[in-house]
Amino acid sequence: MRHAALRSVREAWAAADALADGKRSISLLPDWGKGYSRAGLAALKGRDAEAAYWFYANGLKRDPSNSELLNGRSSVLQELLRSAISGHHWPSLAIIDHH
Repeated sequence: MRHAALRSVREAWAAADALADGKRSISLLPDWGKGYSRAGLAALKGRDAEAAYWFYANGLKRDPSNSELLNGRSSVLQELLRSAISGHHWPSLAIIDHH
């Protein structure tokens, strides 16, 4: 039990560090899709699917053919749909992308 709790804490810290790195990449190179992809994956691992969607969708506005961003956005949408169907959480309408 204690080992699992420590692992969970380490994973949360790693996700927070990765998210900070992704945000830093975005601030330095706002047109580089990889920064958005990194931030999106980190947010998803940190269990914030709505933030992950935001990073993927905004990255695609800058780099529309980036396969990592396309695949990430698809994964996040599947996660949000699973969560909504199971009744755990209904995503905010603010994440809807109006392309």
